[in-house]
Amino acid sequence: MYRALTVVTVVGLLLVSTTAFAQTARFWALGYTGIAAADDAAAIDFNPANFASLDIAPPYRPDEAGRPWNWQVALSSRVRGDLNQKGINFAGVNTRSNWGFGAAYYDASVSGWGWDAEFLELGFGASLGDPDWQWGVSAFREDSETSFNVGLLHQCHGRNSHAGPIKFGLVVEDVTNKYGDGPWLNAGVAVPLDAWVGADVLLAADWWGINDYSEVNVGLEWTTERNWVFRAGLNDLDEFGFGVGYANCDWRLDVSRESIVTDDQVNATFSYSFK
Repeated sequence: MYRALTVVTVVGLLLVSTTAFAQTARFWALGYTGIAAADDAAAIDFNPANFASLDIAPPYRPDEAGRPWNWQVALSSRVRGDLNQKGINFAGVNTRSNWGFGAAYYDASVSGWGWDAEFLELGFGASLGDPDWQWGVSAFREDSETSFNVGLLHQCHGRNSHAGPIKFGLVVEDVTNKYGDGPWLNAGVAVPLDAWVGADVLLAADWWGINDYSEVNVGLEWTTERNWVFRAGLNDLDEFGFGVGYANCDWRLDVSRESIVTDDQVNATFSYSFK
């Protein structure tokens, strides 16, 4: 959630947008499509409205009476590539009241370009009375500059009760025009394809707009019955990403590889969910 970087390599990586650093490997692999699809601790990187309905409950563990909170922490790091990045995402959701919050901290630099920075994000999201309508606010701080963002999310339930809802997301970045060329408008959609393909498949697409520039990104995620997840994504800059994840009890490991301007980038994220 920061202004477009001037280094061309980083511009390619960060989609010429202030919202998606795509810190976690899951969304690197999905082509940075998270405005409507980011239902985990990466919500802070895309749309704070997603905090009201995070899917971070520990798997294989029944709900415990009197404990309405679910939490998740995600540690991410570069494994290989010119973009040296590492950081932490954290999120919590109150499942009884449909609200949640999160934070993220990370630092990044580009080998050979002389660019490095540290970022801190804080966000909050809640339902608008109706659980299918959610709003959120977030703050992004880079050095001494702080910008604010607002987001909306709508969940549309279809006739097939076994499929998840179609989600529509909207984010207005830098609403106070801190950087002089905002605010910026971004939109996204996440569509579960279970009813059409007979498997747990999610299709996500995002539109990013900044001044006269815009681009469309798409991602596909397939979750198998054996707890493996396979992902692939593409953005308007013709950068292809793919990855794999595996979940076991309360933890998940995701690895991604992206074809970027300077080289192939490999990232890894370890996530842990707890109550």
